[in-house]
Amino acid sequence: MSKNDTNALERIDKCLELYYIKCGHYNYRNKDGVGRLMKFIIDEQLNEYDTPIENELGLDCDPTDCAYSWMPTDTNSPFPVPPNIQIPPGRMEEYIFYILQYCYKHNTYPTKQYIINNILSKFPDISHDYGTSTDYIHSTDNDNHKYEEVKEDKNAFTIKRVSKRPFELKYRPPRAHLNIYTAKEITKSLLNIIAEPFNDSVHLYYYIDISTALQMNDHQVQEYTILLNDEQHKFAIINYDLHCKTRPNQILFGIVVPNKDHEIKQDKWLWKLNEFLTSKEILNKYHVKSLELPQSSRKMDKFQQQLKHKLVINEELIDNTDWLSVDQIRSLKRNVKSPKQCITLNMKTWTKECKISLQNSSLPLIPIVINRNNNHWIEWTKIMYVESQNFYVGISCKYMEDNKEWKVQSICFDKGDIHNKHRLVGLIDDKYIEPLKDFKFSKTKIIFNDNDDNDYIVNDSDEKTNTFPKSSPNKPMPLSSNQLNELDHENMISLIQKQFKPMIYRTKWALITIYNSIHNGIQYKLCLKTKEFKRRLLIQSNKKKKKKNHNDIILIGVNNHVQYLKIVKISNNSIGISFKPGSRKNTTKVAAIYSNKSRIQEQHICSNQKCSCLDNFVSNIDGLQIGDPNKLNIVLNQLRMDI
Repeated sequence: MSKNDTNALERIDKCLELYYIKCGHYNYRNKDGVGRLMKFIIDEQLNEYDTPIENELGLDCDPTDCAYSWMPTDTNSPFPVPPNIQIPPGRMEEYIFYILQYCYKHNTYPTKQYIINNILSKFPDISHDYGTSTDYIHSTDNDNHKYEEVKEDKNAFTIKRVSKRPFELKYRPPRAHLNIYTAKEITKSLLNIIAEPFNDSVHLYYYIDISTALQMNDHQVQEYTILLNDEQHKFAIINYDLHCKTRPNQILFGIVVPNKDHEIKQDKWLWKLNEFLTSKEILNKYHVKSLELPQSSRKMDKFQQQLKHKLVINEELIDNTDWLSVDQIRSLKRNVKSPKQCITLNMKTWTKECKISLQNSSLPLIPIVINRNNNHWIEWTKIMYVESQNFYVGISCKYMEDNKEWKVQSICFDKGDIHNKHRLVGLIDDKYIEPLKDFKFSKTKIIFNDNDDNDYIVNDSDEKTNTFPKSSPNKPMPLSSNQLNELDHENMISLIQKQFKPMIYRTKWALITIYNSIHNGIQYKLCLKTKEFKRRLLIQSNKKKKKKNHNDIILIGVNNHVQYLKIVKISNNSIGISFKPGSRKNTTKVAAIYSNKSRIQEQHICSNQKCSCLDNFVSNIDGLQIGDPNKLNIVLNQLRMDI
């Protein structure tokens, strides 16, 4: 662990101690003066693993997959929460994550008011009692007061503010879809009154849908309860960054109200988009001052700073990218009549074509907005032309703040998807998107091949059979005895054994490629949430630690390189976890998971002709899946199968 990360953890540890004291817990440090967080990190060897703290507590991180939030929370050492707040046991790790993240970002502990306004809003199922409305005082950057009765006119028309609290949505992710009903009539009429141009109401709805998510991510949406002549009304206000056509300098805010028809929709669309009002109209109708209105998500400092990081792609980025693990965003087939094809490309061909496209200034570079895991950011998409096969794709890159470099995030085959995500940036002019009209995206997927065979095309209908080219990119290269002898076996095995436990915590298992078996559809599939998978690996780790058995690590060949595969037991089924050297000296990282014994046998490297390395590999499953099965990116990352 770097010195900066160590210092950051020590700062968090001190902030956490103050948080414990504020909650009335004075036993944060043990008799040796070591805080609970640092003791946990030392005990679990997390300080010996080379992963930046930003990868655990950064804004892009998944709160359910943070190593540090596994702090002990049993009855002997519970994690404290402020009075009148109850956190269900199953959600405690997420709550700990947000507390640690705040300490990391702000170098202090969060106040109770911040926890109520910004952290509990992420947990709709968490109960909390703020007391009566007379006791609760809402605090923001702009106000800190109890709301008084406001008289509208001489006819005794009164509005009384009852409460103002963070807006909560039932379905995740927190966007309009399934949460806020938007009638087609609303979007059609909106097209005629806004200054921003949209092709049709469908494109406008997508913009509204994801813009809702941006506002929720930035904690800008508040739910108001008022008494209008003693009759209770609820509403929320959303800033979509849409402007009035006749008065372009005035923002049209969306007004969301409870949807009374939700009972017949299985509790979907509990809210509905009711109307659009200017700030003056909102003041007159609801007595919400302009200082209370939601701020623009697109004018946030972080958003603007990311927009300034204009992509500079060089050949080094192309060469260093692991293209086999890059997400591929497939076309939604908006034009059904256009044939869509999957293509197999030689890796050398692909990298060569990419480098040529880099020199072509006529191929556009387009900023887009990505919304994922309750967070959003800017990526830049470079259009690439694969001349040998005559097709275009987009390569999307993200600027990584932790190491100040660009990283490829996805390959996009859908021109419409690029267009929609670019509109989310909020730029009115078409200087970025106009050149995109001239390019045709005719492919749906690329299968990369390291062999020097000719590239070829597969129709979408053929691809559905899951028949992949026989020239597998993972076919091992025969190694000579001299090459085998040159490998530093003992050092690698020792590193894997030593670092295995901290790697269990640190590894983002839901994003690791899994090689499964398939026989006309998976027959027996073991599905585990990330937390449960980690727990079972930890049990195995503790057993192996007592035995210190090195025979469970074997060699396999992958892409003309050697990897070390560790065999472990999960629910009485054997799986293999392969490792490759890390970016720094004397470090390793997880490369892939194998649930298919046949695949391991094909790639296994062993000098013994009567090899018995896999005799104890016993499995009754055909497939393994880690993480939430409803998250599409997890399924796509793990959908690498063998026949």
